[in-house]
Amino acid sequence: LMLVDRHEAAGIEVTVRTTTLSEQAYPGLLRCVEIKNTGLQPLDLEALDGAAEIVPQGFIDWFIKHIPRTTEAWVTVENMDQGHPFVKLKVIPSDHPETIYHQRGNGVACYNSAPRHRILVDPAAVFAADSALGVPEAFLSGQSWTVTQRLQNIMPCVFQLAQQQLEPGASLQLNMLITQTPDLPSFQSVAASWVSQDFFHQQFQKNRKLFCDLTRGAWMRSGLPVLDAYTRQTLLDNILRGGQPQLLATKQGLKGFYAYTRK
Repeated sequence: LMLVDRHEAAGIEVTVRTTTLSEQAYPGLLRCVEIKNTGLQPLDLEALDGAAEIVPQGFIDWFIKHIPRTTEAWVTVENMDQGHPFVKLKVIPSDHPETIYHQRGNGVACYNSAPRHRILVDPAAVFAADSALGVPEAFLSGQSWTVTQRLQNIMPCVFQLAQQQLEPGASLQLNMLITQTPDLPSFQSVAASWVSQDFFHQQFQKNRKLFCDLTRGAWMRSGLPVLDAYTRQTLLDNILRGGQPQLLATKQGLKGFYAYTRK
């Protein structure tokens, strides 16, 4: 997915691209934001981009609907010293006498090209008193750079705060990858190799190739490019629902396997 927004008067062009992580040990969602100075003068830019709320793995739907504030007491954010937050539950919230420690969580690998930047995980550092997460009051007032963040007992956000002067034609890159791993060491083992512009570029190329390979059977060329793309997307939707049948060699002979199925 790619979205482009141009503001001619301000001399800014913003491009947002998203895709899924391919050929890696863990699943993930990539988000790449490019802010380009299309004007004729240098631009002093301060930008904020990310996710307003990260619900950690293990935070079941019932908790969100009925006791979200109570369950926040079990949430913690780790690995901030490395610049790649890891959000997890300390223990499994349950009405049992046993305490079950929880290791699985959601890691966020962040990369940006700004000389001055900061990772924000405390919603108050972005939205201040706006608990509806509608207006980034702390960011607009300049408090996001200096406010002390809470790392426990909150439903965290993950934002990249960046500041850079852009010359005409120059761009600011804000990249983010959200994944889920069995524990913090597993996330740390892969995060370092993920945070580069080349890695994100390669992932978009791999995702594009995978899409073309999966939908080759529905390739068509008509007078309507929208119809051509719709036909391939329809096949992809069906593959993600029912799977793509493949024959795998086993000791018992060829066996059918439905790859990509959601069931």
